[in-house]
Amino acid sequence: MSNKYMRWFKKHDVLSKILAVLIAVVLWLYVAGANDFEENFKIKNISPSFIGIEELATSKNLMIVGEYNIDIEVSGSRNDILRLNEADIRVEADLSMVSASGTYELPYTVSLPSSSYTLRNKIPQKLTVKFDEEDVNLIPVKVNTEGLAAEGYVVDKANIVISPKELKLVGLQENVDKVAYAEVVLPQKDLKNGLSGEFSYSFFDADGKVLKDISVQTDHQTVDVGIPILKTKEVPLSIDIQGSDAFKKYINYTFEPSTIKIAGEEAVIEQTNTIVVGAVKISDISSGMTKMFSLSLPDGINNLSGVMTAEATLKFDGLSKKTIQTTLIEVVNTFTLPTGYKIRPVTTSINVDILGTEETLKKITSENVRAVADLQSTVLSRGTHPINVSIVVDGIENTAVSNPEDYIIYVEVS
Repeated sequence: MSNKYMRWFKKHDVLSKILAVLIAVVLWLYVAGANDFEENFKIKNISPSFIGIEELATSKNLMIVGEYNIDIEVSGSRNDILRLNEADIRVEADLSMVSASGTYELPYTVSLPSSSYTLRNKIPQKLTVKFDEEDVNLIPVKVNTEGLAAEGYVVDKANIVISPKELKLVGLQENVDKVAYAEVVLPQKDLKNGLSGEFSYSFFDADGKVLKDISVQTDHQTVDVGIPILKTKEVPLSIDIQGSDAFKKYINYTFEPSTIKIAGEEAVIEQTNTIVVGAVKISDISSGMTKMFSLSLPDGINNLSGVMTAEATLKFDGLSKKTIQTTLIEVVNTFTLPTGYKIRPVTTSINVDILGTEETLKKITSENVRAVADLQSTVLSRGTHPINVSIVVDGIENTAVSNPEDYIIYVEVS
């Protein structure tokens, strides 16, 4: 061979090697296709089907504890192995021998897709399966509202809606007994408006610890929840002072406690600047008097302070009291007396406490004050009787009678 050709072969040595590899692969594929060698193939973690599991749960209240898998080895031609679909392999264990809770060695069968495959081995040879009694229990559903409301707002816990309020648990007794309650998982925080919707839940034990991966079944996968959010506000207490407007500015009072914390719909709370706990007539007030009030809030407003009563101390500021003895005693509407009856006042004078400014009180004399007994709604028999009288102050404005319902006279009917 000439040097020219030798140099060409040396120069193209890599090409020659590639060509040799391709020829070898083609020859191997030809031989393998012609002979279709038999091969072994391992399949792991096949889940068996348990025949009779429904009947076992119904008749004996038993369930399988845990999960079980098997490994197998099959053989077949290369082409058949390549076509093998693991989903077509069926593994079945018969539970007819199970009669009570406990651990059983169960035989099982492996069915291959066709006779083209041969089962070489299976691990384990028998299934060691544990059975335990199934339990049913009802647990409450709770909502953790901590941090749910924004600052200045509060959760209206009394009106939280949860549906269902209980969940039915079904599972192994050892698992069911661990669950004390379910708690709704709320993703939102710092809310100013109400919250409603369908939410998931987590299981908790009696110590308040979350139970993860607990194997139980429930009758509801989610829970419907409605949570009202209320606006809060600190407001003072007040009294409705009844009587002459000219006197109201002279009445001062203090409360213990002086304020309470309230909650309600935002629009209502924004318009509420005080809580009126009751009414007092100016004429019933004496300087330095104390009066206890029961706190009754308007509809739509909640008392967050927990205070049920408040004590008010009332006093006059610039208002004085003067005692007048009057002999002007009248009995009117005597037509209610039976025919022939006569009536006369036994009381000849009474002392009356008059409220007013110092300047006004200086003007009042006994001639300005009358005690009037009205018999229009009174039926009297013969004898002496106490009669309530109304006190009238004539000719002097901006006055009030202290404790007007306390004045009485005695009359004699003959």
